[in-house]
Amino acid sequence: MSGPTLYDDFLARSKAMVAAAIAQDWHALAEHARQRDILENEIRRQRALSRRPLTPQEEATFRQVLALDQEVRDRVEPW
Repeated sequence: MSGPTLYDDFLARSKAMVAAAIAQDWHALAEHARQRDILENEIRRQRALSRRPLTPQEEATFRQVLALDQEVRDRVEPW
């Protein structure tokens, strides 16, 4: 498969959320979160249909996303 995957896009949105949180751009943060939710729902839908285990790369992506989510929370919670 060529081009970015849903997982790549999911990770990119998570990184964009961190950048928005650092910039304190709450509108952008909310928009990236909304777009990421759409990607997450599509990933869940596809995973439910395939019923296959995560690949090591997919698992690594989810671990990165969790770490990025924690960074966003750490930056947003003081506000």
